[in-house]
Amino acid sequence: CPFCHEQRYRADGKPRHVFWYLPLIPRLVGSFLDPSVIEKMRYRANYDTAPTGVADVFDGTHYQRLPNEFVRVGAEMLGHRFFDLLTDIALGKKT
Repeated sequence: CPFCHEQRYRADGKPRHVFWYLPLIPRLVGSFLDPSVIEKMRYRANYDTAPTGVADVFDGTHYQRLPNEFVRVGAEMLGHRFFDLLTDIALGKKT
């Protein structure tokens, strides 16, 4: 480990620590069971664009362009646009 300088595996060959994958779908389903979280998830649908500058990711040019584009999966164009529904969710990914 570059942080603690311990070996990655114990003497018996097992890893010292394991990170368990957190499945996205069950987490989203659970979120929709909590009324306070549901209200927070409506932020995107209720957001009003800042009159000047960029105050939020939803003010960015990429996001502003998406609602005018049809969703594509591979070469197939689907019959709906990004964020057509108030319940659509914008997920961000950070690595």
